[in-house]
Amino acid sequence: PITLLMLTAEALQITAFILPTAFITLLYFTMLMIKKLQEIDFVKLCGTFGLSAVVISGFYALVHFKTLLPTEIYGFDGVLMILLCLAFAWGSDAFAYFCGRAWGKHKLAPVVSPNKTVEGFIGGFFGSVFFGLAICVAYSYLAPLITGQPFVALRGQSYFILVIMALISCPLGVAGDLFASAIKRQCKIKDYGTIFSGHGGILDRFDSVLFITPFVAMLTSFCVNSLGTVFF
Repeated sequence: PITLLMLTAEALQITAFILPTAFITLLYFTMLMIKKLQEIDFVKLCGTFGLSAVVISGFYALVHFKTLLPTEIYGFDGVLMILLCLAFAWGSDAFAYFCGRAWGKHKLAPVVSPNKTVEGFIGGFFGSVFFGLAICVAYSYLAPLITGQPFVALRGQSYFILVIMALISCPLGVAGDLFASAIKRQCKIKDYGTIFSGHGGILDRFDSVLFITPFVAMLTSFCVNSLGTVFF
């Protein structure tokens, strides 16, 4: 919930709650670990803390876009970068699923995720590129209508950078998915939650985003700090 507030609000009063909320949450889990010491499997606990670190870094990167690209200077570019991360991940997932169902024969990681195939993994590259480009083209047409600014077409080098980002993001998305699956195998659970009937919890839908968002955030930070602009 705090992350969603950060993504949709500019008020400093909202951001001021982040640190105390994180501290209280950490304190709560610490007290819980002390109280339930005899019932804790520390191997699983280490895996849980490892997953927590990855999740925090992944979702903090989404928050970082809002602070790195303030609306008054960059318009809705921060929102675009968030949508790009999701497009890279979910586009890759969608194409990997359908390509795997159609042509999948060779298992990618049979122990961790038996349904993933090499053919699906290859198809994911096309999905990541396609969805990433689609989001950027849609943004280039819709942003002027929202902001009232003149239309500016993306340059050729922008498309080239987007394709490179998408190609790198695809294996990062698979790594996040497999990492989350490995934790579930260790803890002997099928899903991280039941909020979505038949699809697990929220983390089950966002696990492929976990390594993509830090990568895109670091690249964007480099461009803004070195070039003074987003790479578009």
